[in-house]
Amino acid sequence: MTAMKAGRGVAWNPWWLALRARRIGTALTMIVLLGALIVIAFTSTYGFAGRGGAITPVVRIIPVALGTVVGIASGSVRPDVEKLAGRRLEATVVVSLLALTVFAILVAAVAAYVGGAYMSEVAFILLRGTLAYCGIAMMSAALLGHYYAWVLPIISVPAVTLMGFDNLGVPYPWNVLSAELSELVSWLMAFGAVLVGLAAITMTMRRATRRPILSIQRGS
Repeated sequence: MTAMKAGRGVAWNPWWLALRARRIGTALTMIVLLGALIVIAFTSTYGFAGRGGAITPVVRIIPVALGTVVGIASGSVRPDVEKLAGRRLEATVVVSLLALTVFAILVAAVAAYVGGAYMSEVAFILLRGTLAYCGIAMMSAALLGHYYAWVLPIISVPAVTLMGFDNLGVPYPWNVLSAELSELVSWLMAFGAVLVGLAAITMTMRRATRRPILSIQRGS
């Protein structure tokens, strides 16, 4: 009886419900695989050409994919089950997304170390890019649905890689994939993107939970 109660307690735990509904296990696996891709990409000579002869190495684009994985995980594939978590659902989702973002950053850091770029400028640029695109993907998920978390990140890539440099090939401060580490604007944009993304996800969840109540009131 005790084992059955413990099993039920785990099954109805809001954390467990949110994690299962968002397939966090799959997201963690994808992030690790992308980390391995970062290691491989360090040896690549390919890149995206921009203004002024600037080149954005392909390894700096992988944070776009890392962020997209986090954005997709912000949406639930079983909203009916997840609602059983009750009022604690919002906090559970926000904390789990923050943890997933931190995990993506750690994987990028480990990949940079294995790839030979430990404590280098490229390593910190990867971390900044991952942070920024986790936020951008969450915004996209909140606006378009979590299956379309890739839309805003993909749209932004040409803008950043092509137009993110001046005529001399110097990256603009807002270019989170190439700007100098000393550019405060790029870091503010990265952290700001995550905060806005989390706020957008929270607002979307609140609207979704209020909809059934409003429809019942209208029908009565």
